[in-house]
Parts: sequence; structure tokens; C-alpha cells
Amino acid sequence: MPTCIVRGCFNQRVVSGLCNTHHQTWERDKRLGAIRDPERWASQAATRLLTNQFTLRDLAEPVRWELLYGLQQRDARGGVI
Repeated sequence: MPTCIVRGCFNQRVVSGLCNTHHQTWERDKRLGAIRDPERWASQAATRLLTNQFTLRDLAEPVRWELLYGLQQRDARGGVI
């Protein structure tokens, strides 16, 4: 089955290309005056993260690359978080 159009969400699509959780959030955001197009909203929507996860999506692209490089260098030296 196709998955939700929100990046990083792997739940099954149900309405407008969104999973149940994201569809409910989108409907709530629409009532508050947010973006009415589900695809545009999905491109800006945050995914649900577990306690041990984080996202770099809101950072500028050069900052994401710098952080990735730093993590790769730390891993190459055998460092752990």
C-alpha cells in the first residue's frame, strides 16, 4: 500500500495522500488558517519522532552537511554518543 506523503512517515495513506495521524493534524491546522493544499502542508510537516530520534530538516542545508561530516568523523574514530 502507498505510504503517507509526509517525508519520513511510513504509515499507510488514507485521505489526500496522508495517513490518519497527519490527516487529522492537517485538518486541525486548516481550521487554524494553515496551508490548505495537503502536498504543500506535507512538505513542511514534522514527522513523529520517537524519544531516541531527531531530525535535521529544519536546519539550513550547509549546517546539515557540516553536522553529518562531524558525525562521520566521530564514528570513524570509534566515538559514541
